[in-house]
Amino acid sequence: MLLPGKILKTRLASDEPVIGMMATDHAWPHLVEICQHAGLDYLIIDREHGSFSDELVAHLCQIGRLTQFPVLVRAISSETSIIRRLIDLGPCGILLPNVATTQELDQVEAAIQMPPRGNRRPGGMGNYWMRDVH
Repeated sequence: MLLPGKILKTRLASDEPVIGMMATDHAWPHLVEICQHAGLDYLIIDREHGSFSDELVAHLCQIGRLTQFPVLVRAISSETSIIRRLIDLGPCGILLPNVATTQELDQVEAAIQMPPRGNRRPGGMGNYWMRDVH
């Protein structure tokens, strides 16, 4: 069984077109299944411009994991606390807004990875699907 992030990464590495959808104004749990049955390759939940609750985003990410469908989340900023909170919701990937320097990417990397590679601590609703927090 492949994880949704690995499924998307494999599709992106192929020569086939990869098509997805970004939900900005409306998102609901059944949308993940609709995207999957429509033949899309991923769904992005837009937290930069949309006003979706943590609970809804965590639920959409959970459905994506359960159905093996990649659900990503677009962050409102690349600031460390925002990225840590977003990763805690359990997306298979994130879309970063307005990254201007490699230092910003290094900051994001440290925020999403646990030691020894980063400084993130486990927590949040997304941890329910983790087998081992170490």
